[in-house]
Formats: sequence, structure tokens, C-alpha cells
Amino acid sequence: MKSSSAIWYEEEKFGTELTAPTNTAVADAQAKEATATADKATSAQPQKPATKVYVEEVPAVQIEEVHLSPVKERFASCSRQFVKDEPESPALVPEIFADISKNFMVYFLILVLCALALFKVYQVQQTRLLTAQLNEVRLNNEDLQRHWLALTSERQVLSEHSRVRQQAQQVLAMQAPATDAELMIALPADPQ
Repeated sequence: MKSSSAIWYEEEKFGTELTAPTNTAVADAQAKEATATADKATSAQPQKPATKVYVEEVPAVQIEEVHLSPVKERFASCSRQFVKDEPESPALVPEIFADISKNFMVYFLILVLCALALFKVYQVQQTRLLTAQLNEVRLNNEDLQRHWLALTSERQVLSEHSRVRQQAQQVLAMQAPATDAELMIALPADPQ
């Protein structure tokens, strides 16, 4: 008795519709099997008398014909076992070029989208680098500003007369002249 996958394969291979076996065909097959087993038993032991096999006649039951429609195989194991005449697949490279030419606009838009995405990544990276440089310049400017303020305040401190007098007395050991030793020089007025 054939399995459903074998029936399907034969139907696909020969292009015919097979019918399900009838009850008489089943009974004939069972009788043949019984005869074969009996022959084996007699050949193995010739001393024993042959046994008769009785096969009951199965009452005829109407069985409808099974029409199997051609369907693609559902089991990978069956496809490897039965399918031997596979049509050759077309070459891959011409198929790819045909697909690209057929759907050129879609591929072009995908390419443009990828290029824009890469440009956006590049732009974000450049923005981050410029922001880091700007922060460094700002910090440097703040340091220079603080240093300038410190130098300005030091100049003011050093330019005070009292400070100059104090430094002259301490460092250079200078003394102020006595009032009697002071000379006043009058400069002539400018004739213009």
C-alpha cells in the first residue's frame, strides 16, 4: 500500500490522478503476503506439512476516488527523496541586474537614504568636535581674563606713590631730603 506522499509524487511525476486502492486490492495484497510468509515457513522447515491460509472476503464497501491536486511538497525530507528533476535556476548575477533595473527608483532612494544617514553621522561628529574646541577656547579665554585682572590689580598696587616710597626706603635705603635742602626751580613760561 502506498503512502500519501508516494501517491503525490507519482501524480506529480506522471501527471495523472491516482485513485485510492479498493477493498479487493487490499484483500489481494494481504493474501499475497500470507502466501509469501507461508512459502518462507515451508522452505525453512520442509518436514512440517504446509499450512493453509484462509483469507476472509471483505464485504465490498464503496470508496470514493481521492483526487489529489498538485501541491508543492510540504516536507523537506520528501523533497530530497523524491524530487530529482529540478529545473535549473537562472544565473544569479543577471537576475540581480534585472531586478536592479526593474526597481531602479527604489534602489536609488535607498542609496540616497543611506548616504544621508552617513552624512548626518559625520555632521554630528564634526559638531561634537567643534563644541569641544569651543569649550576649550572659552576656558582659555576665562583663564586669560583672570590673569589680566590679576596683572591690572598688581600694576595699580605697584604704581601707588606710597608703595614706591616704601620700596625706595626699604630696598634702596633712600631717604627723603630735608626741607632746607629742597630747591625750587621755576621754569620759564612757554612763549607761544
